[in-house]
Amino acid sequence: MKIAIVFILTLTLFVSCGQDIKETEITNYETISLNQDPVYKGIKDSPKSIPIVFPSGENKLVGRILMAHGSNEKPTVVFLHGNPGFEKNEETGQILRRQGFNAVFFSYSGTWGNEGIFSYKNSIQDLKGLLKYLKQNAKQFRIDEANIYFCGHSMGADIAILCSKDMPEIKKIISIDPWDGYNALHTKTEKELNAYISNLEQRPCIELSSGKDFVNEIISSNEMDFEASLNSDASVITHIFSQEQEKSIFQKNHNQISENNMILLNACDHSFSDKRIELAKTIIECLK
Repeated sequence: MKIAIVFILTLTLFVSCGQDIKETEITNYETISLNQDPVYKGIKDSPKSIPIVFPSGENKLVGRILMAHGSNEKPTVVFLHGNPGFEKNEETGQILRRQGFNAVFFSYSGTWGNEGIFSYKNSIQDLKGLLKYLKQNAKQFRIDEANIYFCGHSMGADIAILCSKDMPEIKKIISIDPWDGYNALHTKTEKELNAYISNLEQRPCIELSSGKDFVNEIISSNEMDFEASLNSDASVITHIFSQEQEKSIFQKNHNQISENNMILLNACDHSFSDKRIELAKTIIECLK
């Protein structure tokens, strides 16, 4: 009798576990898509991590490309970090690679050991130089030139948006918590600006001509206001916000932006520290 009861309980547990596994496979997105290593035929089709060196003006900049598995051309996402760029979203790039996207990472002139001076204008030039390099080497890196995307975080979102008006070939821009430097700095008092400049000059991993030069370049030129770029083709840009406050400030400065182009994730901080999987899912959805 006891043996029969144990058998029935064991069978029930086995069936229950089987149902849990089945439900997980159906409903748990990250189990299927985010944690599954790629399957490929041979070494030529394997995923790769390739260091890159490309010119930007007189400087040489370094980065790397995460190549997805398979020999065919891949949609490619260029990631742009903020200032100074502690959060580079590299694990998101790895997730995208498993989804069949190439992911490209680089640092701007004057940041993280790269040659040159860090500024908005130089960062814009850097992105243009990188895009030219990727196109010239598209075959080697298995890049589908008709499907190149920018994914910028904070200041990186600014640079991606500012470049978009000169790069109509970019398929889509994902703007993560855009800093909107032109408006952010214009709304500061003189005391707040001086405090920001002092903070900027103490940041590690960046080489400035001066904090004042960095700020003045942004606030003194209408070219650094990306309003025109936002309105030129709104459907191309999707903004992802960590918190309601970030979204509200952005809406206040750019009231023509449709709610359809904004996504709120209610994260605990600017790095989306408690929403990393949700951020990755959202980016994947935006790229479809």
